[in-house]
Amino acid sequence: MYVVNVLLGAIFCIIAFALNKYNARYVLSGYNTLSEEERKQFDLKNYLRFFKRFFLTVGMAIMVGFFLLDQLVDTKIATAFTVLFPLIALFYFMISSSRFNHNPPEKKKSIALIISFIIIGISIIGSTTLLVGSILDNKITFEEKATSISGFYGEDIPYLNIIYLDTVNTLPAISYRANGIALGSSCLKGYFKTRDRNTVKLLINEDKPPYIQLKTNNDQSIFFNASNPEQTKSIYDKLRERVMYMSVK
Repeated sequence: MYVVNVLLGAIFCIIAFALNKYNARYVLSGYNTLSEEERKQFDLKNYLRFFKRFFLTVGMAIMVGFFLLDQLVDTKIATAFTVLFPLIALFYFMISSSRFNHNPPEKKKSIALIISFIIIGISIIGSTTLLVGSILDNKITFEEKATSISGFYGEDIPYLNIIYLDTVNTLPAISYRANGIALGSSCLKGYFKTRDRNTVKLLINEDKPPYIQLKTNNDQSIFFNASNPEQTKSIYDKLRERVMYMSVK
């Protein structure tokens, strides 16, 4: 994950130096469509200063911010920062950039700008909802005939459908995410392909063993844990008790 963040931060830093007064008329969106008279009303000099400072700041913040949050807080929070911070920063950039253009606003361009704001706003809201939902722990409750796992990719599992139940200290070697969410190794939720080409369902709320492994009579293999190892052990004991009770009932 560190490599991804360094690369993302580096891209922002490279962009900061990619635009200059010589190529702006060719590569700067919006500015490259202005007439010569309209370009005189655009404060390009100060815009370029703002552009460079903004992308350098965001690039460094992505790299340093992820490292500090990962070390001092939590990997899940650090990953959420990496996803949300650039989106929010770009939203701010779009709003702030308009102050450098002193031309009267054109109706078509104003509509396009509003649409862009809406798209980024929806992306921020959607990403926030997804990240908050994935960061929150899956909770497990014990009903009369089934255990219920709440949260993203949660489900109800009848006790009689469980044919194997145990705790393990390692997860299977994962090849790739088939359908799910992965925030580093501390938050894995959904369906993943293993290196031996099997599909497993992971509901991992923290990168801390033990993990509860269960298999159902429909060939589904599930790995689950809570943020606290002691809580995971307690859940396993309760689940084992219910499964054994239902099997002899």
